[in-house]
Amino acid sequence: MPPAAGRNLAPRSFLAENESWPFGDLRPGSPPYARYAQTLARRVQDLRADHSLSERDVATLVGVPNNTLSRVLRGDAVPDLVTIALLETGLRTRLLPDPAEGDEASGEAAGAALGHTSTM
Repeated sequence: MPPAAGRNLAPRSFLAENESWPFGDLRPGSPPYARYAQTLARRVQDLRADHSLSERDVATLVGVPNNTLSRVLRGDAVPDLVTIALLETGLRTRLLPDPAEGDEASGEAAGAALGHTSTM
């Protein structure tokens, strides 16, 4: 299967003009992975601020190489599943967005896309 268009682009490359990572708006039509990476970066940044942790503190706490964490938090890299699992486990919090939040994908839309109908 060929890779999805834009799959190799850094998440921050989808920022709208004059916006900054990770709190700026993404351009309409950005791939879902850009929003997931942005939400993860926002949540880690918020946790760092709330608990006065440096980037290196977080990397050490969760067992992720500092350069990997830095690239993910800057929006230069898409975190892999191992990195996400280590971050969520080490920080004891959910970092990825609910797929039904925002975006064009809602639980109902996803169900319809899978051939399910709402009973409500």
